[in-house]
Amino acid sequence: MDWPVVLTYLGFTLLAILFARSGFRLLESPAAAAGEPDPHQMAFLVGGRRHAADAALGALRMVGAVGLDPSGGLVVSGDPPAGSTPLERAVHAAVERGAAVGYVVHDSAVSAELDRLESEVVRAGWHVSPVVRETVRAKAAVLAFVAVAGFCLFVSVLAVDVSRAVLFLVLPVTMVVLATRLFQVPALTPAGRAALDEALRVHGHLAPDQRPAWATYGVRDAVLAIALFGTVSLWMVDPAFATALRVPEPAAESPATGACGAGCGGCGGCGG
Repeated sequence: MDWPVVLTYLGFTLLAILFARSGFRLLESPAAAAGEPDPHQMAFLVGGRRHAADAALGALRMVGAVGLDPSGGLVVSGDPPAGSTPLERAVHAAVERGAAVGYVVHDSAVSAELDRLESEVVRAGWHVSPVVRETVRAKAAVLAFVAVAGFCLFVSVLAVDVSRAVLFLVLPVTMVVLATRLFQVPALTPAGRAALDEALRVHGHLAPDQRPAWATYGVRDAVLAIALFGTVSLWMVDPAFATALRVPEPAAESPATGACGAGCGGCGGCGG
């Protein structure tokens, strides 16, 4: 066996593993913020930009600042209260300018507030920034290329010596495993996942399967329920408004983990 070639090959494999490790380390940012995310931050962590905007709309609806016209469109029905968040005020202004259902999230002022919200959860260490996610995916693409090159090497050795070819499977198999894991970039950091799990535990009494009596809870709890448990809670709090927002009916959703599929997707994507 040509040991210099083998050692060089294994050394290259080790370097590729270390390269992959640098990608995993980018996803391990610790939380810098104390306490739990606020309701809108929670909504962003659960379902991204669209879900955060819907939670703001829900808050405005609960205080009577936003209503529905006879056709089911959004209309301003009052001023936002003094304690409204910047996102809620931006959403209210977008509705006042005539933003249609489903397009509020694309309003320039709302988009700017969602950018700010995203920056907050990234700085807190709860959410993976778009730059980091793209960097990690780029690393995964490099590893995928190395896997293809390694497989080509395996095939070339296989044609000459079957017994030696098995060794040259190490690189492509390892790279495929690592590239697959890196391509599946999570929206949440471990700290974000922990914060969301803790919020689900602490506020479990707001889950739809607990049948909370909304008359006894304030607006913040209603918005938090929508943020954490998604469209299930929105349908329970205000079915007419849920219909106007065109959110799916909750028949197939599971309130135990959050109706949006915590961290990525169901209520509006990954927020990246």
